[in-house]
Amino acid sequence: MHDHPDIYKSILMALILITLGIAITSVFKTKGDLKWAALSVVGFNLLLLVIGVGWTIGFHQDKLNPWVFFPAYYTALVVALYFYIKSIRLLKSYYKLFPIFMLLASIVPTLYVILINGLWGKSTI
Repeated sequence: MHDHPDIYKSILMALILITLGIAITSVFKTKGDLKWAALSVVGFNLLLLVIGVGWTIGFHQDKLNPWVFFPAYYTALVVALYFYIKSIRLLKSYYKLFPIFMLLASIVPTLYVILINGLWGKSTI
């Protein structure tokens, strides 16, 4: 099973790209305030996409250096936070819980990126 780790990375990237595509099509098909809930899914998928690209290209191979990866992740994080906050402000009733869940779920990949950033000896911002 461990002979082909690139297969697992490729499957991970395919799943992230498929969910990103579904989220983007739902943004265009959804009307009203629920469009912002779909945009919060797009923001979360952007975060996972940047991390997935980091895993696929490989941190240890110096193909993706800290000067490229961290600004890309933090840019995706700012975009995702904008979508989350705007969604929380615009959505009504229990639909507001969905972007809140996405916001809380974004903490895990962000802590991972901060940990990797700290292990590389760079500042977190």
